[in-house]
Amino acid sequence: MPVRRRRGAPPPHPACAASRAGFAQIHSESRDEKTGEDCVTWHSVRYDLARQTMRLVAWTDRLDAGGYVASRRYSRMNLSWITPEQARSLLAAAGFEIEHSWGGFDRTPLTPESKTQIWVARRE
Repeated sequence: MPVRRRRGAPPPHPACAASRAGFAQIHSESRDEKTGEDCVTWHSVRYDLARQTMRLVAWTDRLDAGGYVASRRYSRMNLSWITPEQARSLLAAAGFEIEHSWGGFDRTPLTPESKTQIWVARRE
């Protein structure tokens, strides 16, 4: 399924043109069951490691029968994260006693590299 821009169609939003790690990437391709249109979902992520934030911009292109972009819809999200040590400090400062912490739902140990944080804490 080729993706072509119709003459006169808007160019990609500047914030979406490239991410810190490279260029916008295709996230998924699908067909809208109601309309039969092909849809391509793209995303671009920019990280600010010093501030522990990321800006995710995703957009979906709806293609006409000729493969041209007929419409485009954007979604923007600002996200942040905290390290396990920061979570531990915040819980303690709020008066919680930590009973357990894991790096996944399979109860793997929590490490600074864990992508998931599971905490069990009770108010002291």
